[in-house]
This record gives sequence, C-alpha cells and structure tokens, in this order.
Amino acid sequence: MAKGNNSIEAPLLAKDGHQIPFFLTGTKFETADQSYFMGIGMDLTERKQAENLLKERDALYKKLSHHVPGMIYQFTRSADGTYRIPFSTEAVMDIFGCSPQDVRDDFSPIAKVMFPDDLDNLMASIESSAQNMTIWQLEYRVQIPGQPVKWVFGQSSPEKSPDGSITWHGFNMDITERKQIEEEINKYRKHLEELVRERTIHLEASNKELEAFSYSASHDLPGASKVN
Repeated sequence: MAKGNNSIEAPLLAKDGHQIPFFLTGTKFETADQSYFMGIGMDLTERKQAENLLKERDALYKKLSHHVPGMIYQFTRSADGTYRIPFSTEAVMDIFGCSPQDVRDDFSPIAKVMFPDDLDNLMASIESSAQNMTIWQLEYRVQIPGQPVKWVFGQSSPEKSPDGSITWHGFNMDITERKQIEEEINKYRKHLEELVRERTIHLEASNKELEAFSYSASHDLPGASKVN
C-alpha cells in the first residue's frame, strides 16, 4: 500500500476456507524503521447479498416490463418547479424517441416532441394534479421528428416527499390505433346520420305529395261533393 489513506475491497479467506467479501480502509504511516497501517475492516457479505437481490429484482422487472404495453415511469416535480424522470422503462424510446438516461435529470427531450397545441394543456394538467394531489390522466399528442403524430394516454398517482418534491408513479401508452378506429367510427356514424337525415327529408316530401294527391283525388271522384 502507498503511504497515506488507502481503501481496498477484496475477498478474505475465512478459517473454514470460504471467502468473505471484505472492505478495508485506513492510513499507512512510517517511522524510522517500520511501516504501520491503521484502519478498519468490514464484512460485506450482507451488503453483497442485498446487491445481488436488487440485481435479480431489476432483471425480473425488466423482463416483466418488456411485456407490458407502454412505458412505466416515475415523474418528479422538484421543489424548485423543475421536472425530470428518474426512472422509465426502455419503452420511452418508442413513445418519445429518447432513452431513460436522456430524461433522468432533464425533461426537455420529452417537451421538445410534444405536439405544440397540447403542451400547455399537459403542463396545466400536471400542475393541477400537484396542487390537488389527484390522479393525473390525459390524452395528448406526440410527434418525433420525421415520424407521424401519435396519440398517447398517460395516468399516474402523485406522492409528496418531505423536501417538497412530488413524484408521480404511472404509465404512458400509445393509443394512436385506438384513436384512428374512433375517428373511423365517428365518420361512419356521421355518414349514417346524414343518410337518415336525407331519408327523413325524402319521406316527409313523399308524405306531403301523397297527402296532396289524396286530397285532390277525394275532390275529383264522382259523388265526392254533396249536392243540395
């Protein structure tokens, strides 16, 4: 070890022969004829076990989230009013065209691809959810450069922290296909309504003609008029 402060993490061989993950930190100093090291050591077995459990949990979570339609995320509004997304699944790339790392500390990559007409409504809905601590829910549009406009549905629940920040836990999913189907259904419904309206007008006109004909015929038939 070099003179001064030193730290090392290495396996330590126990008396029974098995290895223990061990952390050693301290200071090396020298006298005229000898070198000394004074420090403390720590058994890292429990910490390593906890780290391995976290890795296994994260791996399982990634596998599960891969089969969930849409993007699972945490969205944070800091006490100073800035926004960031500390956690998101890889589906953020499909919806917003950026990676989880791009938005971990910066919301601007998502704000940039928001459809301009919907951005103000999105921000207002977030602030309303923050003020009232109510579930956030919204349908809005996104347009990644070079791609067509897509519709997105988002829903999340807010949770306030002692530092004044608020974090929403929820999901976003692409609903473009559903919106297209709804649009086609609305077009077909309007078409049917127009056909019904035209048919109704035609029937009303036919009824008037029939009434006029009946009235005329009743007066033209022999014996239709009473003779005094």
